[in-house]
Amino acid sequence: MSDAPTSDLPFPHADRLAPLPSAAAMRAADAATIAAGLAPEVLMETAGRGAARLLRRLWAGRLDGGAGRAQVVCGPGGNGGDGYVLARALAETGIDVDVVAVAAPARSDTRAMSAALDALAPSLPGRVRRIDYENLAQLAALAPPDVRVDALVGTGARVPLGGPMGDVA
Repeated sequence: MSDAPTSDLPFPHADRLAPLPSAAAMRAADAATIAAGLAPEVLMETAGRGAARLLRRLWAGRLDGGAGRAQVVCGPGGNGGDGYVLARALAETGIDVDVVAVAAPARSDTRAMSAALDALAPSLPGRVRRIDYENLAQLAALAPPDVRVDALVGTGARVPLGGPMGDVA
């Protein structure tokens, strides 16, 4: 992290954000929490809902009141699961969301979060628009979102992104 002032960062109130832990520290914290008995799904719910609260606070002028649209790009792993929760939390609070799934969920907890979003969508017509990996060409027809969230990969990423994930990254 640089000592440079953060006022030139591209979002409001960036100077109020705490430094992020390293990837190794975050992996260790996740592992310790799961070893203590907290289910990975609970971690996803906590992370996704917390990110949604922060996003709404930082971008309130762009998203609230139905005027804006968020886009959440979800990968196949745990970070993608966090993204599905974030998308669901935004939709539940009245924000329109495009969910771009660049790969099928590869983990049972990520599949559960994707299914929970899919179960919510019919109760909020037009609020949640989902584009799956087989239909990524549809992205070209969408207007640019007001806010885009990267939920592709997290601390487990070990190789450069390729295929559909590289295309949308």
